[in-house]
Amino acid sequence: MGKKKFKKIVEATEEILRELGVSLEDENFIGTPDRYEKAYREFVWSKEKKEKEFLKIFKAVFTDSYDGVITCGPIYVTSLCPHHLLPVKLRAVIAYLPDGKVIGASKLVRIIDVCSRDMILQEKLTRDVADVLMKSLKPKGVAVTLDGSHDCMTTRGVKQDRCIFRNRVLRGAFLDDSALRTEFLFDSLFTLLMGKD
Repeated sequence: MGKKKFKKIVEATEEILRELGVSLEDENFIGTPDRYEKAYREFVWSKEKKEKEFLKIFKAVFTDSYDGVITCGPIYVTSLCPHHLLPVKLRAVIAYLPDGKVIGASKLVRIIDVCSRDMILQEKLTRDVADVLMKSLKPKGVAVTLDGSHDCMTTRGVKQDRCIFRNRVLRGAFLDDSALRTEFLFDSLFTLLMGKD
């Protein structure tokens, strides 16, 4: 997004607030359109910004002969639902089976953080994380589980504040090897349960 578009977000937010009967002179709403625009700049990154971040992330790849599964989680991130533009709070577990290369531990967190900076379906986000790892690290396999709490379901509509939407993507060895797949399923469930609030 360019600066001109950012200005349009501020103007559009002012218009929405006026349409809702809000006085922009009310001290509680002074600066709200600017804060809203800033929040959305934080939530939604351009494709170019994401690509630059991925270049930085994948500089931290190291040669190593480790041949076991590497698992990271739970990882907490927030994205936006493309249907209502409301937050989706996510907990992720990422695992990969290296093929001669490993990545810095914090970089797994950064990968999902960068992928989540969007208005995106949870299903697509899960695929994107798996695809980025497969393409850039070239491991034998990748597995990603995402648990999502969708504000469009918790604060409006069906109002289910305990409903969790879960999906999983398996690539390579995790898809082909049933023992490896079972190991990840148990490991991810345990990791998510241990990280439960």
